[in-house]
Amino acid sequence: MLEFFERAYYHEFERKDKIVNGTNLPITVIAALYGGLFYIADNFISELESVGLIEVLFLCSFVLSVLLIVFSSYYFAHVIHSVYYEYLDEPKSLKDYHDELVRFYEKSGKGENSTWHL
Repeated sequence: MLEFFERAYYHEFERKDKIVNGTNLPITVIAALYGGLFYIADNFISELESVGLIEVLFLCSFVLSVLLIVFSSYYFAHVIHSVYYEYLDEPKSLKDYHDELVRFYEKSGKGENSTWHL
């Protein structure tokens, strides 16, 4: 029984690390998109001489891109910070629950033929 709790304990920490490490790529992509948009904005503003149809279309698509990235950043942050990661209960409470289930199973008359044991 102790080996099971030890495996479960380490499995929970590995699972949390995988969740946290899974956020690295989206954060990198969002940061790269912000950097690229600010680079484009800096070059566009410095080279702007006249305002024509192409410049207006570019500016509209740029503003739409910024709004979409801000929108996606907000929802990504909301997903990351709104999820509360819960660990397994204490081993004693898990063992008590297991014992309670075994007693219930035995009381129901199926305990003699049981092949499942932890």
